[in-house]
Amino acid sequence: MMPRFNFDSRHVLNKKQIIAWAKENLKTLIDYELGINTVAVIDLTSCQLVAKSCIVDAEMGLILTEATTRQLMNNYFAGNDLNLVFQDLLRQRLGKKAKHCYSQGYMAFFSLHGYRGANCDWLGLHQVKRCQFQGDGSFQAVSLDGLTLEFDDYAPRLGSRLTESLNHNRTMLNLLTEFAKGFGVQLPKLKKSILQAGESELQVSFSELIRELIEKVIRYNSDFICKEAGVLWTETDIEELLKKIWRWFTLH
Repeated sequence: MMPRFNFDSRHVLNKKQIIAWAKENLKTLIDYELGINTVAVIDLTSCQLVAKSCIVDAEMGLILTEATTRQLMNNYFAGNDLNLVFQDLLRQRLGKKAKHCYSQGYMAFFSLHGYRGANCDWLGLHQVKRCQFQGDGSFQAVSLDGLTLEFDDYAPRLGSRLTESLNHNRTMLNLLTEFAKGFGVQLPKLKKSILQAGESELQVSFSELIRELIEKVIRYNSDFICKEAGVLWTETDIEELLKKIWRWFTLH
């Protein structure tokens, strides 16, 4: 049986408390996959423990794992069709440079330090009902179950990054909803979380974005394709190839 961290709706859980709890429960390491019940992913790599991450799960409570936060997020990215290339393209269309959120519409993971290639803390915004800054400068996230997570270490302008991330996710939700309707598919309902505060900042169709993505991929990899195929493409050849692809999309 997994150990539980006892808290009620009035409890504020900070990183020092999580580290202290982790040191007492290092024999209960498990493998974990991020999902709809993930409230937060806490980095423990600086603590010199066997456990490299602590996960706050809405159903299972606190969980310790040997995987780093970077490994957990990379595994999650790899297991989803909405890859980072699509995320970046949407971010570019929104005119944003900072990378803080991995959006899926009904789910979103928000990094307190951005995509920096290192281990850091993440929030599952689909399990968070509100965020707030305290007078002492700490950042708090209140989960749907009432648990308050407190962080003292986070990126500059985190409030603005959070707003951008919520809007990024709302735009993604709109695009996915449009795409799903075309196939008669209904997406999971959005929980009553902070994700509902997002506003779409981009009026673009899913097909238009996919078209732009394909064109970027072909142009970016044209040299590699030519080398593998043993041919030499001119700009005219690339334009003709893209026209054939768009014609195929139109017919299908």
